Amino acid sequence: MDKPDIVEHYEQMKAAGGGMYFDPVELDEIFHYYIEHGTGQDATEVLDLAKSLHPEDEVTKRMTVEYLLNEDEAAEALTLLDTFFDERASFHCILRSAALAKLGRLSEAMELARLVSTEYEDENDEDESYISYDLGLGFMNAGEYAIALCYFEDSRKRHPEDIKTLTGILYCNNQLGIREGQEELADRIIKIDPFHYEAWLTKGNLLALKDKFAEAYDAFDYAIAIMPDEADAYIHKCNILQYENKTKEAEEVLKEAVSKVNDTTNAHLHIMLAHIIGRTKKNKNKAIKHVWKSLECAPLNVQTLMQASFAFKDLGAYTEQLTMLRAANEKKPKDLDILSNMVEAYNCVGLFEDATDICEEIINIEESAAGYAMWGSCLISLSNYGEAYRKFKKANEIEPMWQTYLLMAACDIELNRFAEMEKNFRLAYSLNPDGAIELFDKISPDIMQQMNENGFLKRLHNSRERAIRKEEFENYVKAEVERRLSNK
Repeated sequence: MDKPDIVEHYEQMKAAGGGMYFDPVELDEIFHYYIEHGTGQDATEVLDLAKSLHPEDEVTKRMTVEYLLNEDEAAEALTLLDTFFDERASFHCILRSAALAKLGRLSEAMELARLVSTEYEDENDEDESYISYDLGLGFMNAGEYAIALCYFEDSRKRHPEDIKTLTGILYCNNQLGIREGQEELADRIIKIDPFHYEAWLTKGNLLALKDKFAEAYDAFDYAIAIMPDEADAYIHKCNILQYENKTKEAEEVLKEAVSKVNDTTNAHLHIMLAHIIGRTKKNKNKAIKHVWKSLECAPLNVQTLMQASFAFKDLGAYTEQLTMLRAANEKKPKDLDILSNMVEAYNCVGLFEDATDICEEIINIEESAAGYAMWGSCLISLSNYGEAYRKFKKANEIEPMWQTYLLMAACDIELNRFAEMEKNFRLAYSLNPDGAIELFDKISPDIMQQMNENGFLKRLHNSRERAIRKEEFENYVKAEVERRLSNK
């Protein structure tokens, strides 16, 4: 798509250096071009220029609201919007509806949207005729795809060939998992705009679902040629190559992506590359380097650190995994997911006492059966079977689990309490017969063999079958009594 003249002029002046002047309306046009086609950095620079040239102009404030919404700062956007909000201005109402939707105040957002669409939409006015599209965009950006789809479909009735409206429908359908009619819609968009990235990407995914892999690769290659610095087409192509066990080709696709994609998704590409390279033991160090590289491509937030920790875990690099988890814990203390992963990592590197300390911290935050069971498992690693038994017992008081009863039975063996062991094994067996036998055979194969030789397991099976037959008979009697009473 050709750049508007005003954008070309702006970029020429920017390249030349020195001072620049544009009026608010011109800056608004440049800003929106970058929001839709450029990078976030370009839009930020235009907004900063607008703030320096026209700090009190309403257009600048409106651009700031849109930018904040784009950055998921909906509360701040709403606060600023309230300083100049005019309920008679349709676009003010559209922005307010979008902010409310992002804040989860859906009923208010929908009521305002309904009011705007009925009061302001005018087919004879170029700007007002696109209100349904603008409302759909606001709900789409808030993740309310079903609501957004309704507005986009309403917009399509007025503008059946509008590329932005069709793109909104295509995107929402993708997010909602709606496949029917998507390939035809993608083809329609491509016919209008042959260089439409999202349409080629969607077409590639739909072809892959039909096992038309060669055609799918062609569609992804078109998408890559259109936007070589966007990650999605590389990722989808790589996933299908892996599905076809074409590991080397998938690796080459990711290497190309890493060299061309410059935004934060590059971190995800490095993680994917680490998984592929790390499949062979000799390449483990190369894979680890890619995980470290991923941390250079994105902000060091909890999500990035956790993503890296899982990658290190898959590579068996538990010390590095623990480093990531500790850093994540500093940024988000008392997060149960982070702490639970820390317990596992400490156990993997043999720091069992540290693992038990974290377990105690987890229980202090929230008592749970899983937390006590995890604590008990750590105590087993320290050969503290008595205390481990007490933790497992506490877990079963909260939520009885067959695995926990088996671990209690394992502790009983170590404590030479064979009568208790038999009781706990029975309880585990009553909850999951096949699972209890299979797991206990791994925990204590010698004891399992003895139970089999002395006929204990056979008696257990027979008693279970009798219990089942008894329950079936009681159900039959109950049903028969109810039938006879109903016939009287």
